[in-house]
Amino acid sequence: MNDVLKKVYGWMSIGLLLTFVTAYVVASSSNMINAIFNSSLVWILPIIEIILVIYLSVRVTKMNPTTARIVFLIYSFVTGLTFSTIFITYEMASIVYVFLITALVFGALAFVGYTTKVDLTKAGTYLMIGLFGIIICALINLFIGNGMFEIIICSISILIFLGFTAYDVQKINQLSNYIEEDNLAIYGALTLYLDFINIFIDLLRLYSVVTKLTISVLKEIGYETYKKAAWFFLSRNLTAFQIMTKKPIEFFVYKYIKIYS
Repeated sequence: MNDVLKKVYGWMSIGLLLTFVTAYVVASSSNMINAIFNSSLVWILPIIEIILVIYLSVRVTKMNPTTARIVFLIYSFVTGLTFSTIFITYEMASIVYVFLITALVFGALAFVGYTTKVDLTKAGTYLMIGLFGIIICALINLFIGNGMFEIIICSISILIFLGFTAYDVQKINQLSNYIEEDNLAIYGALTLYLDFINIFIDLLRLYSVVTKLTISVLKEIGYETYKKAAWFFLSRNLTAFQIMTKKPIEFFVYKYIKIYS
């Protein structure tokens, strides 16, 4: 692994750590949760995230490396504020389990992207088209609420972001000869951070929907069993609109701007 990728993974890890620690701290305080989700902040924070993504997309390779790092850390922190709902709706064991799965599959595809001799440039176009389609399907399913459709959406979305992981790692490696190392490290860290977060969210959504469908089956078994299963599901169900949709949208905005800027 070259020095650039080491820095990329280092800053990506710092960003993820900041996001999850912030989310956990916020989720541990009912006052902080109320301050965020019972106020206009619930809409303002996602807008701030998108603005930061746009700003980094346009300026990351040109700005001072220190400024780029600060903006990336601010973005990771703000994401942690909105991410706190995950620690409210899921048990820590479930979050850790899904996180480890995400880390394994992410690492595997990152390795593929680093070692493969196949040019993945053209794959980026198809992945972008697939991402746009997934966003549209996810928005439609918010209104129809079909569980099986949700499983299909989550599964395809996971595959798309795994593809982006390999594509992005190869692209970062190729750009190491053209962009200043410290700036490229933040550019790569943000890109892979978004890949990782989206895979993580989709796996959680998949877990949620599968649990819901399982309850539907258990309901036929008996009322007492159903009550226990229903409580199990309700204590873990992800319902926040921003958790389900905002990361793919941010990722799409980021990718779109990088292509046409």
